Amino acid sequence: MLSDADFVSVVQKEVKKRRDSIEQFEKGGRAELAEKEKKEIPVLESFLPKALSPEELEQLVKASIQELGATGKKEMGAVIKAVQAKAAGRADGKNDQWIGRQTTAVKISGFRKQQARRWPLQPLGLRLP
Repeated sequence: MLSDADFVSVVQKEVKKRRDSIEQFEKGGRAELAEKEKKEIPVLESFLPKALSPEELEQLVKASIQELGATGKKEMGAVIKAVQAKAAGRADGKNDQWIGRQTTAVKISGFRKQQARRWPLQPLGLRLP
């Protein structure tokens, strides 16, 4: 019997496989197979917990940075692990890079705007104040 975390992990892997297959089928000119895979993704996703919104993820990252007292790149791994543990399958690996970039932009007093602006926050639709 699978635990809830294992179940979520398996379903996430299956969704990822479908997305990879879609890309390959489209490159190979197999639109009918790509369509089949596209129809399977929503069915699989219905078994997953509701994904975090970009705002929720941003708050989770900021809270983890403050809890850990992260001040730079050295703590990036710890922050990513903390966020992944708190997100518990509600955030995918695509967000890890964003989390890492936010961690490296941290200073004791908060985010350094000039350094943080160097990294695009667009994939999550986030903007600096």
